[in-house]
Amino acid sequence: MHGDEEKTRKELLAELAEHRLRLTQLELIEQEHDKAVRKLRQSEQRFHEMAELLPQTLFEIDLAGNLTYTNQAGLAMSGYTPEDLKRGLRFIQLYIPEDLERLSQNIKRHMQGEDFDDHEYTLLRSDGRTVPILLFSSPIIRKGKPLGIRSVALDMTAQKASAAEVARVMEELERSNKELEVFAYIVSHDLQEPLRMVSSYVQLLEKRYSDQLDSDAGEFIEFAVDGAKRMQRLINDLLLYSRVRTKGQPPEAVEMERTLQAVCDNLKIAIEECDAQVTHNELPIVAADVTQMIQLLQNLVGNAIKFRGEEPPRVHVSAVRDGAMWRFAVRDNGIGIAGKDRERIFQIFQRLHRRGDYPGTGIGLAVAKQIVERHGGRIHVADEPDAGTTFEFTLPAGDAA
Repeated sequence: MHGDEEKTRKELLAELAEHRLRLTQLELIEQEHDKAVRKLRQSEQRFHEMAELLPQTLFEIDLAGNLTYTNQAGLAMSGYTPEDLKRGLRFIQLYIPEDLERLSQNIKRHMQGEDFDDHEYTLLRSDGRTVPILLFSSPIIRKGKPLGIRSVALDMTAQKASAAEVARVMEELERSNKELEVFAYIVSHDLQEPLRMVSSYVQLLEKRYSDQLDSDAGEFIEFAVDGAKRMQRLINDLLLYSRVRTKGQPPEAVEMERTLQAVCDNLKIAIEECDAQVTHNELPIVAADVTQMIQLLQNLVGNAIKFRGEEPPRVHVSAVRDGAMWRFAVRDNGIGIAGKDRERIFQIFQRLHRRGDYPGTGIGLAVAKQIVERHGGRIHVADEPDAGTTFEFTLPAGDAA
């Protein structure tokens, strides 16, 4: 019996020691837990202290949709007070009804780890006013489990106002441009008949009374007829310029080699008179208004022939692919263009030479610029180390039609 009692005593002592060990382990675990909780609280406290200094709004909501925290910027944006927050606020009180379904679905998706790009919402203030915001959110995760959502909201009021103002100005410019185009067309069209009448009657006057007029009167009549004709050319060119955008056709697939051939046929007499040569590389198909493509190349090739040097004109047209565009070059061996004039030549009615030196009204390159820009391209004069001029312009590729 004595041996059994001794054995039982030892077993009880062992169990007691094991129990004490477990208690010690539990105490250590509890201490570590308390330490971790304190660190977590300290970390959250530091985070919230830093958040109070942010100019951006910070919101935190739990899984039940309760607003658990917002910084001073959030209170200012929403119009609520710390007391309102303590009494309890739900996130649905912070947004307009139209946004709630979309926002709720996006929160669920976010909690499931999905990304989404839908960040624009309208915040509803406590006083009923609204604020456009850009919202960036991420889930709050502890030990692998989601506890809620943390969001940063940016006030987009100023940006929205700026965008609205830009849209208003663009709409006003569009309206103004259309009015100017209509005005130019009406003025050009309505001035045609009076000018024809002036020219006809002056010429009739010269024909009927030429034997009664002295040399000065004949010269005056010649000036009047020439002035009327020049005015009519200006009006016709202004009419052409105004029609680039108002009378343009929808884009279609245009073969630029056939277009260049049509231009050479149109300029056949001018080409033969000065022994000009117009060559080209393989030219692509572009998405454009075919009539305006003829006008564009005719203006550029015609310019190369008009502003030639002592040698017969040599004009070469080439094109290279540049992304969704084709970059064209029309190069000649003519008199060239000074660097200071390379922007001015694209302005309407701008001439670099005296009227008597070269014919025309100075509108051809302005029309070319209008045509290129209507098709979404750009045109400029390239730098040329040698004599001559190279016009470069871009047009959308035919596979974009």
